[in-house]
Amino acid sequence: MAIQRKYLFNYISFINYVLKSCFNRTKSLDIISTMLHDLRVNILFGSEIQFKCVPDNILEKLVTHYYDNITILKHNLEIHNCIFVSQETLNKLKLNNMQWVLVNVKTTGSNSLPLSRYNRIIVLNSYKESVCILTSTNLFNLTDCNHTCEVCMLRIIKPLKDFEPKITPKVSISVMKPLIFNAETQKLLDKTLYNYFSLPKCVSVGDIIKLDLKKSYPESEYLVEPTSISIYYIKIVEMEERSVKVNLYNCKNKFYISNLNTKLNEVHYSTNTYLPMEKEFAINNLKNVNINNFNDFILNIFPGGMNDEGELIVSMIKPFIQQSLTDFQSLKPIFLVYGVNGCGKELLIESVSKYLGIQYISQCCFNWPTNNIAQFKKRIEYFFDDIRKMTPCLLHLENIEALCLSSTKDLEQEILDIFIRQINVKTNNPIIIIATANSREDLSPVFLRLFLQSQQVGNLSKINREQLLKWILKRDSVALDNIMIKKIVDHTSGFNYTNYMTLLLLAVKNHMSVHNIKSTDVILEESDIMLSIEKINLVFTKSIGAPSVQVVKWDDVGGLINVKEEIMSALKPSTFNMRRSGILLYGPPGTGKTLLAKAVATECKYNFLSIKGPELLNMYIGQSEANVREVFNKARSAVPCILFFDELDSLAPKRGQNGDSGGVGDRVVSQLLTEMDGMTSENQQIFVLGATNRPDLIDSALLRPGRLDKSVYVGGCNDKESKLHVLKALTKKFNLNSNFHLEDLIDHLPDQVTGAELYGMCHNAWLNCARRVIQRRLTHINNEQCATDENLLVTEEDFMKAMSESFILK
Repeated sequence: MAIQRKYLFNYISFINYVLKSCFNRTKSLDIISTMLHDLRVNILFGSEIQFKCVPDNILEKLVTHYYDNITILKHNLEIHNCIFVSQETLNKLKLNNMQWVLVNVKTTGSNSLPLSRYNRIIVLNSYKESVCILTSTNLFNLTDCNHTCEVCMLRIIKPLKDFEPKITPKVSISVMKPLIFNAETQKLLDKTLYNYFSLPKCVSVGDIIKLDLKKSYPESEYLVEPTSISIYYIKIVEMEERSVKVNLYNCKNKFYISNLNTKLNEVHYSTNTYLPMEKEFAINNLKNVNINNFNDFILNIFPGGMNDEGELIVSMIKPFIQQSLTDFQSLKPIFLVYGVNGCGKELLIESVSKYLGIQYISQCCFNWPTNNIAQFKKRIEYFFDDIRKMTPCLLHLENIEALCLSSTKDLEQEILDIFIRQINVKTNNPIIIIATANSREDLSPVFLRLFLQSQQVGNLSKINREQLLKWILKRDSVALDNIMIKKIVDHTSGFNYTNYMTLLLLAVKNHMSVHNIKSTDVILEESDIMLSIEKINLVFTKSIGAPSVQVVKWDDVGGLINVKEEIMSALKPSTFNMRRSGILLYGPPGTGKTLLAKAVATECKYNFLSIKGPELLNMYIGQSEANVREVFNKARSAVPCILFFDELDSLAPKRGQNGDSGGVGDRVVSQLLTEMDGMTSENQQIFVLGATNRPDLIDSALLRPGRLDKSVYVGGCNDKESKLHVLKALTKKFNLNSNFHLEDLIDHLPDQVTGAELYGMCHNAWLNCARRVIQRRLTHINNEQCATDENLLVTEEDFMKAMSESFILK
């Protein structure tokens, strides 16, 4: 303050000297004008301070925690007009708590005279950092609603005289209304505005006000038809008193608006403004927030694990909102984002709009009548006429593939021409169009040429799934420890945003149904989570057409120790991360190749897709290759997945030796090789298992490294140990006679006996035992109870009889 007075005194003295010394009046005025500009710059460049934008909900909690309602009402404390600092920072600035100060922004690469606004400086007790806190709306107003400037510091200036805003008698506002706005919504908005201004609010001309319906009019949630829009943005267009006064501080004066003393007039003003940028938001439960831990209650605006996709979409859009549209000439900002259902496309695009500070508008293309050109043209013209009144905006066109479902190419081209004519209409502010689809293949090449760039929201890696799950848990205030989170991630390969949301809802439902809890505080248990995962996996398996596979454990597979180790080392390598893409299992029938594949899928928590070779072959040209592509697309949507091709020799025989005139077999082999070459990505997690009785018939290109690069022989049981393992696995549910041991059967079994033969023998042995018990009951005269499990004791004689019937005796 002393420096400012010193500057003022010296400059006034020097101006008097110039007026007395210079006889040229024009020259004197030029010198004085330069000096006054220099004076204003020196005064406006006050104390610089770093800042941090904090979500509104958290700041409101902090203010009500440190200040009582009497103090808040007395000083009309409103978070969008306040700068929050520590006591130490306040002392360094030599200011008083609750004092009105001038604040402006320091931007990178700008030397223009900054525009200042009045703000209250508020102390938060126990706050120790030197960084000041404010809302994103306040920062946006300090930049004079300039969305392109990059603010690096705030400047806080103590004015030469005390300031206290006055109440303005009349103010004109403009409301940024949603696309669907009717008379009932207008009444709701009027009531909300009345409640919001029931306490005086301090504003300047050009300010943006963020109006939250849930806070200003909480009764709106209980209406018969509640509105889907909960946030409205209002711009102060004009006040009766001239609020814009160019003075020494180059500041905008503030005035109070009160519904008791101010006449509020809504004008149809072309707002055409950007919105405050929101790069973070507060979690739902702020019960325990305080000044020391408030950072723990803040989340990134982009969903966890999807930051890269969000930043890429932002980088695609930024050039069109930071520069004039004339710089791009004929380029139109229309982009494509595609990914499977539930991957979080809509949430990601809405987050991008908040990050960039542009209005978000969503429209489903299935609502447009594409079967009637006249109606379609009329609807889309009305729609884009309304959109052009709301620029700048981000228009999200959901299910863009609906425009490609026309019966003829001529009709599709006509729809495209109508669409192009609408997006080519020039506007002062950009209309950013982001279309979404489940797959690029759903769109015709004609529509694909419209998009400047496309971005895929693909399957999440293990790290990204963990980040997404933590993001959802933190947002919804669900407490789970890190060990449980990692276990969930390990069991939910291939899950996306919607899957995790469904998982948590089912887990809460399971917990409340079992424990009969009526309170809102639910502590989830591991059993609730695992049961929900099983339900979701079952539904997903049915949705992709995968066969229901019985649960097979390693204990159910007897013997084959070397084969198990070979497969597990290929799936989960421990050295140098040298993961194989596939393994070929070959050997005689009945040795357990299919059973091995099921056991691997169960033990490794992989999805299992089983395909018989002849199932993919079709008599129509091109359909067999399409079937192969469809199988691999299902596997990609179900990662991690084991793709099991049984009877591979019938699907991929050696090329050039087939007798079919159309060359169907050769084309299927080529398509199969192409699909397998595309599985090298780390995130694919598709493991191919092939099974055949004749490996000599398979095309050699399929067996090279990078495809089925390892061939494992699965043969019969030769040694006593392997035979005993198989028998124990098959008879683990049998009640054996205490005088009988399985080791007694080993010497009677031939070499190279297969698992299927042993299974048939054990099955027949149990049937022999059951027949013997039933026959004994029938022969008795007395009325004894029916045989129980304890009565069915399988003996050595039952096994010997079964072996003689199965012809597997030595």
